[in-house]
Amino acid sequence: MFNNLPKQAETIHFKGGDHMRRFFEALPAEFTRQQATELGAQFKLAPRTVDDLLKNAVGSGLEKIKAGHYRKI
Repeated sequence: MFNNLPKQAETIHFKGGDHMRRFFEALPAEFTRQQATELGAQFKLAPRTVDDLLKNAVGSGLEKIKAGHYRKI
């Protein structure tokens, strides 16, 4: 059955951790969620992905000043 499936013509490329690291480094020292999502679009990151990155970085690399406002630590 597997041999009857069509083969993919193009290879699949995954974004590695380096892609996320460069996005994080490109963020200014203080920024808003909107600024982060706009910058994320330049790195081809969906707004939901940016939100997840921000959420996971709070405490280890980011400080949440108030709703929607962040500061690098």
